[in-house]
Amino acid sequence: MSYKEQLLSEIDKLKKQLEIANNRIKTWKYGITWLDVPEAFDDNIENKLPVINEEKEKLIKNNDGKPTHILIEGDNYHSLTCLNYTHKEKIDLIYIDPPYNTGKDGFIYRDKRIVDKFPDGTLVSLDSPLRHSYWLSFMFKRLDIARNLLKDTGKIVISIDDNELANLILVCSKVFGNINQVAILPTIMNLKGNQDQKGLFTA
Repeated sequence: MSYKEQLLSEIDKLKKQLEIANNRIKTWKYGITWLDVPEAFDDNIENKLPVINEEKEKLIKNNDGKPTHILIEGDNYHSLTCLNYTHKEKIDLIYIDPPYNTGKDGFIYRDKRIVDKFPDGTLVSLDSPLRHSYWLSFMFKRLDIARNLLKDTGKIVISIDDNELANLILVCSKVFGNINQVAILPTIMNLKGNQDQKGLFTA
């Protein structure tokens, strides 16, 4: 093969590589990735049908003709899964107050890989190397299920602090689409401790 033929062959290879790279870039989306940590509840959801049992003594009675409300006590993963059978795309508003993942808020993750040693899960400490991956795995699974409950016009409101605010914004963009964020509403807390004294930043 002559020098010119080798050069043309190399140019052809580079063109093909560039074409592949361009196709990949077109399919990539801005977002967030993390080490997905398997949760013990995953097996229950995949292999067992979650069931809500009615407890008569806790029945919410309503005789005025207005809609009856349902109080569900249980793990939110199971509860959201059950509601997807009965309330899919029927919910107007969801409000959640998830773990803030401060390292001191008692956030427990049931890592499926160690559930034989710690069946109730382990506390996620501030120095845990999987701290944010635990939280993102926990949140993504639940937000993904919650999304299916909302109407097209439905809203979700989430309380969080600075520890996971940036990650929450990105994981919500992944689940709901980044054009659907309405606003972030900060609050001023009493710096001497939470005494229920709050004020809203205004701009």
